[in-house]
Amino acid sequence: MATVIIATLMGILLTRSIAVPITRMTSTMTTLAKGDTTVAVPGVSRSDEIGAMAAAAEIFKDNMIERQRAQAELARVGRLTTNG
Repeated sequence: MATVIIATLMGILLTRSIAVPITRMTSTMTTLAKGDTTVAVPGVSRSDEIGAMAAAAEIFKDNMIERQRAQAELARVGRLTTNG
């Protein structure tokens, strides 16, 4: 009986510490892939593999934001050049 209880508690612990954060990260990456840069990247402060994934997703997000900004600036310059 004790073994079953311990196994259940270990399952719950693993789910909370690994499966849930990975599911959140997958959802965040899917949202970023759709172009939504307003999503917050969870787990950036973690020091494990999930934190490394979060840091990479944060860099990806920052690069997307910078790319959007550069494209908007290029379009603005293009309009000014055409009108000027």
